[in-house]
Amino acid sequence: KDGALIEVIKSGKWDDAAVKQQLAAFSNIEQQARYYRVKYYFDLSKVLTPEQRQQVQQDLAQALE
Repeated sequence: KDGALIEVIKSGKWDDAAVKQQLAAFSNIEQQARYYRVKYYFDLSKVLTPEQRQQVQQDLAQALE
């Protein structure tokens, strides 16, 4: 959660380390979500027809924009 970020604002005291740590955690979560999305599309593409595979590739390109 973003508790550390809200706490910094509420306290009126800047905590550079806490803010950077919280933002890094957000980045890691986004990276994990992106990894699983790509893995899903990869696994899915193995059972699709060439036409379906092409559509999935287009969908993936849009999802990663």
